[in-house]
Amino acid sequence: MIIKYSVPGKLGIGIGLLLMFVEKPLLEHNDKIHYTPETIAMVALISVLIGTGCVQYVRAKGYSGWLGILGLLPGFAILGIILALALPDKLKGADGPPPLTGQSK
Repeated sequence: MIIKYSVPGKLGIGIGLLLMFVEKPLLEHNDKIHYTPETIAMVALISVLIGTGCVQYVRAKGYSGWLGILGLLPGFAILGIILALALPDKLKGADGPPPLTGQSK
């Protein structure tokens, strides 16, 4: 797993999920959904955080970022997160590109 992609991926997914639980009571008030500019901005922020987190986490595992784009689709964020977490790591133990041959350490 490539650390430079996994850390932003984990942060994006984690903060997005946290905000998702904070946002739900704001959106539903007295069993009616209220779409105020604040809640629309919060939903957009959550979508961006989870979507970019999924893309980064999938890239960290050695796959194309297009697989993580599922996290950006409204209603499919949880599916994108599950996909990002369930994919096997193609780069076990990798922390970036291997050093060039012929270089001394």
